Amino acid sequence: MKKKIIFNLVFVFATVLIYSAAAFAASSVMIIANKAKTYGALSIKSPAVKSAVQRIASYFTDKGIGVFDEEAMNDVYGEIEQAGRIDIDIPDNDLIALALKKHAEVLVKAEVFAIPPARGDETISCRVIAKMFDVSTGRLFAMSEQYASNVLPNERAFEAAVVAAASKAGALVGRSLYKKLKNNHPKILARLVRNDTPEYLLAFSGFQEEENDTIIDTVYDELGLDEENIREKKVTSRYVELEIFTDKNFGRLVRKLKRILKRSGINIVEQSRDANKVVFVKKGQNSSFGQVNIQ
Repeated sequence: MKKKIIFNLVFVFATVLIYSAAAFAASSVMIIANKAKTYGALSIKSPAVKSAVQRIASYFTDKGIGVFDEEAMNDVYGEIEQAGRIDIDIPDNDLIALALKKHAEVLVKAEVFAIPPARGDETISCRVIAKMFDVSTGRLFAMSEQYASNVLPNERAFEAAVVAAASKAGALVGRSLYKKLKNNHPKILARLVRNDTPEYLLAFSGFQEEENDTIIDTVYDELGLDEENIREKKVTSRYVELEIFTDKNFGRLVRKLKRILKRSGINIVEQSRDANKVVFVKKGQNSSFGQVNIQ
């Protein structure tokens, strides 16, 4: 039985650089470039950082994993620019909250560092450190730290050499994180690599926390679904939103869910429905569609 974590979201300022080598219908991975306070950390506006993030993203997209593209985050860029918080060391919990707000499944936080060459050395090196989090639980489940170098032919080519080294390190990070997903977290990887399985949304608004637990457990344990085909898109004290990926008949699943929950003492009624989405409220209670707001 899967444990649920209810997030207390805090005010978030995060600097996001997200790139994708291809367009995906279901973007799952959010890649956030953040500048640490450590000496040598590069600005998130640096071409080297942009190049490193692009290479991480391209490794995922090459494996069939949807990565959030830059266009999807234009509103976040605007907020950050207006607040003047470009190169800020953001706590992991705040970045996870941002990813949760944007409905990401996995968060990758990447930091890029330039390593000055020693006297007489003709190479420039970069270090990329990345953390990978499961957004629904906040759990850190993979890390990677990679180094790469590039020849520095002369001082005028310094910036180009840094970009090239960062790009190489980013590619190594992408490969390392994917390998850790494949070897240590195959269920998460299977959830991220989606083919043509139909996607549906179940939303429950206005229920008590204990009722939410019963609802989520029922979806996981009683509907004949595999755990990797269920994603907790939003979970708060008064609102639950679940994505399911299944070839089963959606209408029959909804009817079965109602019957099981009724036996558990939870009577749900439909507030709205379309072909791929149903919003439920408690019987006898008029509840508006829930939202997760960051203020």
